[in-house]
Amino acid sequence: MAFTGKILAEGQLPNAKGTLYTAPATAYVRFFRCLNTGGGSETVIVYYKKATSRQLGRAVLATLESADFIDGEVLVLDTGDLIEGQTTSATTVDFVIAGAEQS
Repeated sequence: MAFTGKILAEGQLPNAKGTLYTAPATAYVRFFRCLNTGGGSETVIVYYKKATSRQLGRAVLATLESADFIDGEVLVLDTGDLIEGQTTSATTVDFVIAGAEQS
């Protein structure tokens, strides 16, 4: 069983709930950070979806403030499980999800 540690997903959160990462196989998420790059306050909501979306965390971020939603723990995703997210304004909050995928 081989594991490849890497950036699993990165980009900017949408202003409506959208998929940020879909596990292609068993995945181990060790890090998930969001950073508000905009000029005002942003509400960030992240979700874990197996069969139903469930909130994983929520944060209100001031300009240049960040929040870690998974740090120092491991979220295990099965094939097809999703991490979803949304924020107040599109193209304002950057995100990075890192971990390992089983191949």
